[in-house]
Amino acid sequence: MGSQKEPDCFVKVKERDHPSIVVEIGWSESARDLIKDAHLWLWGTEPPTQYVILIEHVESKVLRDDRLENEKKWNLAELDMEERLSNGGLIKVDGTPDDDVATQWAWREQLLQLHHEDKLMKPLLGSVKSTLYIYRRTRDGDDETKIVSNPISTDQDQDIYLDFEAEIYPNVPTKATKVKWEDILGKSP
Repeated sequence: MGSQKEPDCFVKVKERDHPSIVVEIGWSESARDLIKDAHLWLWGTEPPTQYVILIEHVESKVLRDDRLENEKKWNLAELDMEERLSNGGLIKVDGTPDDDVATQWAWREQLLQLHHEDKLMKPLLGSVKSTLYIYRRTRDGDDETKIVSNPISTDQDQDIYLDFEAEIYPNVPTKATKVKWEDILGKSP
């Protein structure tokens, strides 16, 4: 029984059936799902994919609640928060647009302005942290603390190894890693 997976990006040598390097980017995928993808690429291809680069984006939305203390006792549902200003008031469009398209544009402009002024209870986009990970198959002598075990029981060892990890947004990575062409392309490409 085979699986099929389409990478977000890849590097492939003509003679190979599968990519040498795979890139998986996760906005909606959990970190656990990204690790499962790495396992699939590293252990489910023959010849094996050499490296899987995972880029994980995590967005955190911090609600802004500037209501008076006695008003905070009134709990808001998730949908209500999306329609409220940070002071608890309803979001209203300035002016009276002529048609549906104009109304949509007016809402867009109003929401963007309120977001930039930090006046929305629930921001349009929260703070984002992006981390880059490079995984490969485990090798003899690898540091045990960087080995990620696959929870699926099989007759062969399917651990992967975290070769590199760096926050790439909002900070600039301070460390570097070098990968040999031989590791990517094989001994006689």
